[in-house]
Amino acid sequence: ESFSADGKKFVDNCLKSLTFGPGLPSVLRVLLEVLKVYPELSPSIDMTIEKFVVKKLLNAPATHSSSKKDRSIQMHARVQGIKLISVYLSHCDLENEVAEKLLNHLQHIVHEQGEVSTDRSTSKSDRATLRLVAGSCLLKVAKSMLDLFPPQAFLTLSQLLYDEDT
Repeated sequence: ESFSADGKKFVDNCLKSLTFGPGLPSVLRVLLEVLKVYPELSPSIDMTIEKFVVKKLLNAPATHSSSKKDRSIQMHARVQGIKLISVYLSHCDLENEVAEKLLNHLQHIVHEQGEVSTDRSTSKSDRATLRLVAGSCLLKVAKSMLDLFPPQAFLTLSQLLYDEDT
């Protein structure tokens, strides 16, 4: 059954509402669940994932707000963003340029011990969480596309075996 016109409008509205704020983790989670059910939408959101999730969300400086709630929202959004990347990768050709960049980004998160922000301000506990989520997502991608999963990514996963922070 194909995705209805109303469903596509719904996804478009979700993509338009990708802004920083308390609702961001929920919007990312909705996109993640829709992509699981309708993988044919992968090509329509690949640039959104690359431009928003990777460049604006994951690479953004960590929130230095005094509010624990603000920091929690940002961390939850980052986790949902990483999961969205893995679902996207599980349903696309790993040999396309965007998929290759996203796969490399997941590996980079593990290599950098979970540090994702450009100013290297992610807290130690958040880095441990992001590292484990990225590793878990790499395993999911490997499971769904073992033939196309690069050997380098398995080497990256082996780094998690000796992770003292988790």
